[in-house]
Amino acid sequence: VLLVGWSAQTYIRRQLDRQLGPAFEALAFQIGDKLDRALDALLRALQLAAALPALKNPATPAAERRTLLDALLDAAPDCAWIGFADRDGRVIAASQRLFEGTAVGTRAWFRGARGAPYAGAVHEFAELARELPNLADEKPRFLDVAVPVKDDDGNFVGILGAHLRWSFARDIQLSVVPESARRDHLGVTIYSPDGDVLLDSGASGWTRPPDAPAAGDRVGARGYLAETIPGDGEYLTGFARTKGFREFRGANWMVAVRQPVAAAVAGVHDVSRWILRLVALFTLAAIG
Repeated sequence: VLLVGWSAQTYIRRQLDRQLGPAFEALAFQIGDKLDRALDALLRALQLAAALPALKNPATPAAERRTLLDALLDAAPDCAWIGFADRDGRVIAASQRLFEGTAVGTRAWFRGARGAPYAGAVHEFAELARELPNLADEKPRFLDVAVPVKDDDGNFVGILGAHLRWSFARDIQLSVVPESARRDHLGVTIYSPDGDVLLDSGASGWTRPPDAPAAGDRVGARGYLAETIPGDGEYLTGFARTKGFREFRGANWMVAVRQPVAAAVAGVHDVSRWILRLVALFTLAAIG
């Protein structure tokens, strides 16, 4: 009876690991893919706006540009700010007039977008945060995206840039792994290429987010493994690195989906006990 029970538990556990690992990997890939597609869509929207006469014509009044930028901001609620900086790096029109007149020529988004669409790293921006309601009751972070603006002859006119609220990533995560997954301690963590935690759902039960899975830094790498996290126990982990989509060349973020082994195999112990009882009954019946 004990041998049958142990064999059944071992077999079911192995099968469960083989099923959950690829499932968690697929969830991690879906979250990363949605992030890539969302950023590609935003960059394309900025490119369409950059091709409008109101932006590419140097003689356009600032008020007309501002009207366009306010309309863009209304159409992109995840953006906290959209502005146009001229070729010298001075913001001459911005949504809600915010930061107009500011010199941005040395900022990464201005320098990075001179030749091609640009998406930067997630960062804090205290000046912008002070202008926004902190609805999430946490320190807000932003991701900069920008595209070059050129006139009809292809001459560089300036940069159209936007500061995207990083909280949009939480919405994407919840669209794949909903809040209800917290009951099963199924958690999601997103890491920067350097391993910094960019987002953690807080659902897996650890005291602090663990380090990123040791999966290398190859773009698009994905897989699953069992991890032992010091102080928190053993976890089943699926992971996937982002690889970009179309205009968005990718940020090589790592998305990890984890569940404690104890939570994942809780049902295995119930099945094992049921099998033990069943075999014991048959054994007793045969003896009798």
